Amino acid sequence: MNKPRVLLVEDNKDMVEIYSDLLDEAGEIEILVAEDVPQAIELMDASPFDLIICDYNLPKKNGSHVLNHNKETAKAPVILCTGGFIDEYDDLKDFRQDLKWFTSFKKPFNPDRFVDCVRHVLSGKDFQSLGSVN
Repeated sequence: MNKPRVLLVEDNKDMVEIYSDLLDEAGEIEILVAEDVPQAIELMDASPFDLIICDYNLPKKNGSHVLNHNKETAKAPVILCTGGFIDEYDDLKDFRQDLKWFTSFKKPFNPDRFVDCVRHVLSGKDFQSLGSVN
């Protein structure tokens, strides 16, 4: 059986290390890292992912561009991580409506809850069946 594939879109190297450690706890997962939106889109176009974990504040463009590209093409479940409150971002309004395949974590977040969320989604269940993640 193939390992689940996760695209991690994060420009902060310390956060990449933290997410990688948490994903290791979640199980055997193939992790590909993109440091910005153009690199993320290139990876998304090359092959499908089982989950996308994306920071909102990225260089060049913000995380909503990754979400829009995913919505138009792959439609992988997305965990958006941000230092702000998700309601503050008007460009995410449409994604907040789709609670089945989209959720968010406000940094700093509970690492155990994050790992549970990743395991839940990679097992084929949607976010809605998980309940509130924050």
